Amino acid sequence: MKTPISFVQPNFQTGPKHLNAFYLPYTSGILWAYAKQNKKVADNFNVEYFVYRRHPFDHNFQRVKNSKLIFFSVYVWNYKYCLQLAKEVKEHNPEAVILFGGPQLPHTDPNFFNDHPYVDSMCVGEGEHVVEKVLLDYLENKKVDKIVRAERIKDMKLPSPYLDGVFDDLMAEHTDVLWNPTLETDRGCPYKCTFCSNPQMWGKLWRARPAEDVVDEIRYLNKNYGANHFDFTDLTLAVKKQWLIDFCKQMIKAKMDITCQCYFICDNW
Repeated sequence: MKTPISFVQPNFQTGPKHLNAFYLPYTSGILWAYAKQNKKVADNFNVEYFVYRRHPFDHNFQRVKNSKLIFFSVYVWNYKYCLQLAKEVKEHNPEAVILFGGPQLPHTDPNFFNDHPYVDSMCVGEGEHVVEKVLLDYLENKKVDKIVRAERIKDMKLPSPYLDGVFDDLMAEHTDVLWNPTLETDRGCPYKCTFCSNPQMWGKLWRARPAEDVVDEIRYLNKNYGANHFDFTDLTLAVKKQWLIDFCKQMIKAKMDITCQCYFICDNW
């Protein structure tokens, strides 16, 4: 029997209430899509649930309370929620391994683990390698470090949670939800905007995914799930002009009736 794990990335409803629209938990999906490339991971673990919404709280608790490992993606809008859910899960299931990651974490706070003893570990940096390592270490009964630091990923030819069917079961279970997919075309940003935390957190390293991979994801979601609006999560879309030109040419050729939203710096073009 495979070991049950869960991913937690709760978000608010998006758009008018009657649409019942929610973001797919893209970060969680990326982490699992990457980790399960490892055959040992895929053969020994099974995702019990992806928490994607905040309410009802008890529903989320019931779905993840018996997982052996739980990975939380923490942001300013779900930080306290995640802490509360982790606390209650740990009280119910003391043997569960609970790992937090995300930009909201106070990784320089020496009192964090004393204040939140129900959190076993914290990931600092990009999480793909960390999730894979934690799962492999679990199989060997190795204790997870309190702080796990991740190297920056340089090869952006990454597996897609959409094309790999990571969310198929979640979407099939919640057919009443209007899903809002998010996409990542690159990581990092070379600029030093004073209002942004990126230069202090990540430096200036910027890397782009192959344009054709992004187009394939949009095409898949549009064809199979009728998705017609996409939010790009990049700090700034298309730092390189040629990348954006290539992407737009492929989108024109694909002939899809969609809209998108992105962040863009164009004063250097």
